[in-house]
Amino acid sequence: MGPIPPLSLPPGPSPTDPTHPPTPRYTGHKNQEYKLDCCLSERDTHVVSCSEDGKVIFWDLVEGALVLALPVGSGVVQSLAYHPTEPCLLTAMGSSVQCWREETYEAEGGTG
Repeated sequence: MGPIPPLSLPPGPSPTDPTHPPTPRYTGHKNQEYKLDCCLSERDTHVVSCSEDGKVIFWDLVEGALVLALPVGSGVVQSLAYHPTEPCLLTAMGSSVQCWREETYEAEGGTG
């Protein structure tokens, strides 16, 4: 078997074509040294990402606008996921995991 050929994608939409608006860019988080998680919110309305500056960043999925920078702590937020049965976001930083209630994004319970 030889090398795998590079992936060839069809050309994207033109930035001046009103029927195909450009894809939003999600900026505002810090990601230089670590592999960080991201996901869609439970209702698929927001892109949610970890950040190396201790925050979780929420962007509007369609517009790409930063809508919330949730302060989690002073280290790198490495992982996040929505709880499978509860309306909360789980975040991992170092050796602690926090559950943030979706309505207010306030931390609940202890860490560990």
